[in-house]
Amino acid sequence: MRITIHFMGQIKHAAGVALREIDLASPCSVLDCLRQLPQRADDALGRFLLDGSRGVSRTILVFLGEEQVEHAESAWLTDGDVLTVLSPIAGG
Repeated sequence: MRITIHFMGQIKHAAGVALREIDLASPCSVLDCLRQLPQRADDALGRFLLDGSRGVSRTILVFLGEEQVEHAESAWLTDGDVLTVLSPIAGG
């Protein structure tokens, strides 16, 4: 199956692109997809996306279509899905 991933904010810089289309085996959870994105365990994208236990970092937001993904391990992707990954901006 083929999905599209939009990277926003600082994650876009870490990914080196704003958009990536990837082919995945089906079935695939959002978490499994995110684990496949970094090229190396120590690359900048991996540091943004994943925490020390290879779960989704609490510092990012992930959307599947228009809906925020609360539990990436139980959100399943289908062909043609669009993921958006962003780091929230804080400040005052």
